[in-house]
Amino acid sequence: MKQGIVLFVGILLIISSIPSIGPVFAQDEEKTETTEDRVFPVSEDRTPARTITVVATAYSSDPYQTDATPCLPAMKFDLCQYFEEYGIEDTIAANFLPLGTQVKFPDLYGDKVFTVRDRMNARYNGQYRIDFWVGSVHPTSKEIIATAKSKARGFGVQKVKMEIYSK
Repeated sequence: MKQGIVLFVGILLIISSIPSIGPVFAQDEEKTETTEDRVFPVSEDRTPARTITVVATAYSSDPYQTDATPCLPAMKFDLCQYFEEYGIEDTIAANFLPLGTQVKFPDLYGDKVFTVRDRMNARYNGQYRIDFWVGSVHPTSKEIIATAKSKARGFGVQKVKMEIYSK
């Protein structure tokens, strides 16, 4: 019995002497931090990792412009459902950036943040070329497809400044 108590006290002394574990057991009210005390960075305050000029075009969820799953880009994120629920078009396709990278196009869209969620045809590998996704609901009718396709064509081909932020 005495050996058990001595062992227990010994373990407590060892734990309390380790600085990284000691505070776990200490309840110091002065150091309690709430989310209100934290200052989180605002997206607009970030500085881009780099700025480049890219050739930009636009595409829609037309099965002839994509594949058998026109609403699911490379990140497996349902673009059409997202657009139906929130009305947001913030997806681009790019082969030269990792999926999930956030970018801005200040000359076209100001502080709006876009995310790389899709890939372009392999013939664009090694090029600074991007494709803006034109929002639409699930392409279930020729009218829906034609409207989005017309909007994409209307964008044309443009050279634009792109600010790249880390993933």
